[in-house]
Amino acid sequence: MLVQAFDPFSNRKPEEILGEKLSLFPEYHKDIRFHLLMGRCMLKIGRLEEAYAAFQYAERIAPETQTIKLFMVITLTMAHRYKEAEEKAEAIRLENLDGAELVSMLDIYQRLGKNLKPIFPAFDHLPPSTRTSM
Repeated sequence: MLVQAFDPFSNRKPEEILGEKLSLFPEYHKDIRFHLLMGRCMLKIGRLEEAYAAFQYAERIAPETQTIKLFMVITLTMAHRYKEAEEKAEAIRLENLDGAELVSMLDIYQRLGKNLKPIFPAFDHLPPSTRTSM
């Protein structure tokens, strides 16, 4: 699953998005959305080091954004850098994640062989309508 709530690739290839948006770096270099998009494109085409670098850049801009940390954990997991992924995952404040992100955390914890129980209480922070539709 790994965070698919917002899918910029529904009708476009990551390479197309990269080709179109990379030239905008000077204008949007302080916009975390730009770096998240670049990181997601790189992740989608398997360029894990570049993806991680984009997420690190976003984290420097907005260090409290848990979604960035989640994408960093996803990237580290995909790169088989499990120890780093586990350390980064433990730093994520689960109560700040949405439903899709929490489901991604369950997937990550399962891949890392971690106990899933600590994630379940975070679902209680979701609006009731979101909890019942999952």
